[in-house]
Amino acid sequence: MTDEEHMAEVVPLARPRAERAAAADGGAPSAPMLDIRSLTAGYGGGAVLHGIDLTLPRGGVLAVVGPNGAGKTTLLHAVAGLVTPSGGSIRIAGTDVTGKPPHIVARVGTAIVPQGRRVFASLTVEQHLRLAERAGTKRRAWTPAARAAARARVAGPVWTRADVVRLLPRLGERHSHRGGELSGGEQQMLALARALLLSPALLLLDEPTEGLAPAIAHEIHGLLRTLAAQGLTVLIATPQAALVDGIADDAVYLTSGRAATATGPGTDAGFASALTGARDRADRHA
Repeated sequence: MTDEEHMAEVVPLARPRAERAAAADGGAPSAPMLDIRSLTAGYGGGAVLHGIDLTLPRGGVLAVVGPNGAGKTTLLHAVAGLVTPSGGSIRIAGTDVTGKPPHIVARVGTAIVPQGRRVFASLTVEQHLRLAERAGTKRRAWTPAARAAARARVAGPVWTRADVVRLLPRLGERHSHRGGELSGGEQQMLALARALLLSPALLLLDEPTEGLAPAIAHEIHGLLRTLAAQGLTVLIATPQAALVDGIADDAVYLTSGRAATATGPGTDAGFASALTGARDRADRHA
């Protein structure tokens, strides 16, 4: 496979990225929020990702689409510092975070909503939110010297517990319930709220509607549309393009750890068609 075939060319949808970029940074020219070059990563000495290249502008929403085992989670974990790359580079808003541990990447301005939600079964909703808000406050209270040591933090919108309860009123209704008593959809809302309280500039979402009933998945979909419209930069991993319809304005099809090129005319039908073509091309090279 050539270097060009490894490059992830964007698939534009109908939603205007420029409006979100203006909300994110006032429209000023700046480095991309996420810039990945020739990324190779895996587990136990084996490679899962092979030379991935992609760029996510500030205020953009990028979908990484692919089947199970394609490397989507590995990609998000590499960005979050949960997997150490064996090659290539990862830059967040111009800061090189390649191989940095998760707490350093988080301090730069990144939060992840992991696959499977991973809430604490014994803690109440209120306790989850208080802990996350406290962590977000500590990040913003860092001294300039400490920030320099961890690389400059990218500023994201500041979220409070009141903000996330307004966005997710069901959490307010369940504030005294323990994590293990929540439904799957409520746990996903809690995981999203917990990430937002870190006030990230870059939000990583790993299959956010996995295992949810259609009605709840639709509700989560609406929440993500709201966040995207507010200018938050988002990287979403999903097995199907339809699950990010109306949310993502760019997409990459990932298969066997390689990102296929794909282009579309900017319509939803074109988006799906482009990803189908990208999948077919990637499968031939796998």
